[in-house]
Amino acid sequence: MRTFAMMILGCKVTDYEATVLKNRLLEHGYKEVSFKEKADIYVIFTCCVTNTAESKTRKMVHRARNTNPDALVAAVGCLVQIKGDSYDFDAADLIVGSKDKDKLFDLIDNNVKSKVVSPLTNEFKQMELETYPGKSRAFLKVQDGCNQFCAYCIIPYARGRETSGNHEKIVEQAIKLSKTSKELVLVGIHTGRYFDGEYHLYDLLKDLVKIDTLETIRLSSIEVTEITDEIIDLMASCDKLAHHLHIPLQSGSDEILMHKKMSATMDAIMKDIKDIKNSKDDEKVRWPMIILRTPKGWTGPKQVDGKNIEGSFRAHQVPISMEKEEHLKQLEDWLRSYKPEELFDENGRLIKELKDTCPKGEKRMGSSLYTNGGYLRKDLIMPDFADYAVDVPFPGSVKKQDMLVLSSFIKDIFMLNDSNKNFRIFGPDETMSNRLYDVFDVTNRDWQLDIKENDEYLSKDGRVMDSMLSEHMCEGMLEGYLLTGRHGFIH
Repeated sequence: MRTFAMMILGCKVTDYEATVLKNRLLEHGYKEVSFKEKADIYVIFTCCVTNTAESKTRKMVHRARNTNPDALVAAVGCLVQIKGDSYDFDAADLIVGSKDKDKLFDLIDNNVKSKVVSPLTNEFKQMELETYPGKSRAFLKVQDGCNQFCAYCIIPYARGRETSGNHEKIVEQAIKLSKTSKELVLVGIHTGRYFDGEYHLYDLLKDLVKIDTLETIRLSSIEVTEITDEIIDLMASCDKLAHHLHIPLQSGSDEILMHKKMSATMDAIMKDIKDIKNSKDDEKVRWPMIILRTPKGWTGPKQVDGKNIEGSFRAHQVPISMEKEEHLKQLEDWLRSYKPEELFDENGRLIKELKDTCPKGEKRMGSSLYTNGGYLRKDLIMPDFADYAVDVPFPGSVKKQDMLVLSSFIKDIFMLNDSNKNFRIFGPDETMSNRLYDVFDVTNRDWQLDIKENDEYLSKDGRVMDSMLSEHMCEGMLEGYLLTGRHGFIH
């Protein structure tokens, strides 16, 4: 008989998912033993919410490997989804992300040693659970994921966007669980945002309280903004619905929240860039861009002489004048808020730890090989303009149009420089009206969004930049393009 040991480091939702796996293993003849004992299989359900949970994950993975070097060690869940490629899981044989837990039993039963971390999707994985062994309360997962993307929280990146289970299946599962557990706890990452079409948490609670074999129904953590009057009234009128709410509150400084938000954003950006580089689907590339939106005058004095500075036009003026003695103290407090004593040494030089973070050599923006025209510039290969001369024996003898001849000339420039990819033309949506028709024989308009059936001359790698009605935009793009060592013109 094969044995297994399980360690659950996550939340109630993770506990539910782990119990689903445990029941299936037991049903198929596996025997559960303590995590401290020697087992054939070790399963660690990970958590990424705190540093403590991450540290415990590393310890548990290595403890399992040390207890039985021949065991199948599986790391599962949120931390894997975030850091599946890190050294934290070097000792694990099987690495399974948040959206692949429904495959766990089959992977373990077949002794698979692999990394199974799928991209996060909006699909709710409905799991079957009829008993909750070892606990007087049964957890029932009704919702997963979060759309909030709070600055201090990594959960949306670990669990994905909000999804909810089918309400009929949830009620059906609650009835089965009520045969062995008289108390039911509805769990989710964002329980209060449960929805199934027009069917919401209040509707689910109304249906659940009708189950005669259930004595108590509880809600796991729920945001204060999601507690409706209907839910309060239902709790007041129904003794079966526990008169208790666990309402999480979060507080913190703007600086800490911004640091966490920027850190999480950079992690997400780096992952996106890595995924793009590894992708073979060039048609769906969306390079990420960070847009930081802050109040005007952010980090400056918030008020001076009772007038708002931050977020107002005054932040663009001289925010503090020296007309009053108390202004000097305000100016000093403002400048000291940047903590210069932590940034500079006694000689006024930037401290080494910060200086070492500055890019060096080709990593500097102005020296990047990708943007510095001095490094990348290649001469534009030009056809002989004389080849396009129009022979006119006498006035009126030849019917030609200058723009059509120019069109042929530009087409050949594109063809001659195709391998270098260093030539583009820019214009406010006038390539056709300027009769540069021949250009579209060899290239298209650059277009990164969806291409519809009736669109013409659009592609992800087109070299004609003209799909916007703004001369200033085109001039700016052309200037940037030329500075990187390429060639082009505006028309």
